[in-house]
Amino acid sequence: MELKCSSKELGAALNAVLPIAQMSSSASSGLTGDIAIIADSGTETLSIKALGVDASIEKNIHAEIEESGTTKVNCKMFADYIKKVTDTPYVALSTDGGYLHIKFDNNRTKIAEAETSISNLELKVVNGD
Repeated sequence: MELKCSSKELGAALNAVLPIAQMSSSASSGLTGDIAIIADSGTETLSIKALGVDASIEKNIHAEIEESGTTKVNCKMFADYIKKVTDTPYVALSTDGGYLHIKFDNNRTKIAEAETSISNLELKVVNGD
């Protein structure tokens, strides 16, 4: 996965799905507060999905997607980081080696991809690779 998107739009999408992701995070539910990030180069849509025990939510934003793909990361960790970069117009995301790489201005960081399995959360890209 490789893309570039508005940091403000990404932050808003993450804020919208964060409550569902946090509600789902419990040992008894088997869910961990992870979100799916799905990039579709065919439609240039970046989807952020969270699955809760009683609810699920998906937010879509426009992105310049060079390579379609999917990943799962901890929603709170990712949202907290993106909140700090919303004064930057764009953020670049890519996946490699088990990490989600986040780039903006001259800054680079990475977040480990989640290894949990969320069977009810569809992770496939409908159009694209």
